[in-house]
Amino acid sequence: MSTKKSGSFFGVAVLLGAIIGYLVSLFVPDKTRRQHKKALTSQAEQLKDLLTDPEEREKIKAIFGKHTTKAQSTYQEAKDHLISNLTDLKGTIADIDKAKYQKAVTKAVSQIKKDKKLPTKQLTKLKKYLEQDFSRLKPAAKKQA
Repeated sequence: MSTKKSGSFFGVAVLLGAIIGYLVSLFVPDKTRRQHKKALTSQAEQLKDLLTDPEEREKIKAIFGKHTTKAQSTYQEAKDHLISNLTDLKGTIADIDKAKYQKAVTKAVSQIKKDKKLPTKQLTKLKKYLEQDFSRLKPAAKKQA
């Protein structure tokens, strides 16, 4: 009989431990998820600030021939894709090297090509101008390091 009692006690203890573990797991990941989302949002905002160009209007004219609302929207959409692609990379801004940046630019331009069906000449210019913005990340990377 003593083995039955100790066996049932063990079973109850395991069940109780599982229930407590489950309840704790409901609360812990939420905080971690929020912290991760906050870090990604913060990094995206920082990237957006770094990649904001005071000469954007001239770049849009050089890429699309003239500055229109549609051209502005397409350029901004490409930059948004780029920021999203860079944010998806693991690590900080300091971890983004030129190769990773160029890969993110290529992916952003491919997304625009699929969505907007722009001429190859405009896509090539867009890629060139977006790649030039890599130099803007270097000062921020040094600050983070």
